[in-house]
Amino acid sequence: MTIKPEPAPEPPPFSQWLFAQRNGSLHAELTDELAALADRVMETGKAGTITVQIKVAKASKGGGHQMVVSDVVTVKAPKGDRGESFFFFDAESTGLVRHDPLQPELPLQEVPKPTTKLKEA
Repeated sequence: MTIKPEPAPEPPPFSQWLFAQRNGSLHAELTDELAALADRVMETGKAGTITVQIKVAKASKGGGHQMVVSDVVTVKAPKGDRGESFFFFDAESTGLVRHDPLQPELPLQEVPKPTTKLKEA
C-alpha cells in the first residue's frame, strides 16, 4: 500500500491580503483612485493607468518569519486637451494681438429697432 503525501495548503487569496494591507487603507485608496480615473477617462476619452507596486522584505536580517510589506500606488490619469487661441503678429509693437493689424477696422454701428408694429396676415 502506497501512502500519498498530503497536498500543500493553498496560499490565502490575494484579495484577503489586499483588505488587510495597512488595515484596509490600500483597498480604500485603490477604490477611490479607480473611480477618479474612470471619471477622468470618460471626461477626456483617453486611457489612464493605475500601477500597484508591492515590496516584501524580511523584518530582520537575523532570521525569523516576520515580513514587512509596503506598497506604492501610481496613477497616470489622462490630461484633457488644452484650448488654443489665435493671434496675429503686430510688426509695429512686435507683439501678439487678437485683431489683424493689417486689416482695417470697419465703422460698424448698431441698427435701431423698428418702432412700428408689424401686422400679421
